[in-house]
Amino acid sequence: MLIGRTVSTQIVGLPSLTVMICCGLAVGWRAENGLVDAVAGFALLALFGFAMGWVGSVIGLYAKSPQSADVLSMTPTFLLASCPTCS
Repeated sequence: MLIGRTVSTQIVGLPSLTVMICCGLAVGWRAENGLVDAVAGFALLALFGFAMGWVGSVIGLYAKSPQSADVLSMTPTFLLASCPTCS
């Protein structure tokens, strides 16, 4: 069930990535280092989204209630926002 959920989240996210690429092309973005590097970068974005889907699944499994899952899901955001080397 978890694999199906994370894969379906990835499938739903791919059209968003396509829209982002098309909007970027419309405003003048071009792949300066070649198509292979651009595709590798977008694959890395998709892989990161897949990993974040698993993080959300793990948080949902460990949370006792929907409210605690909501609070726990915001914790990584606050940690990354306060990281002095991340910004």
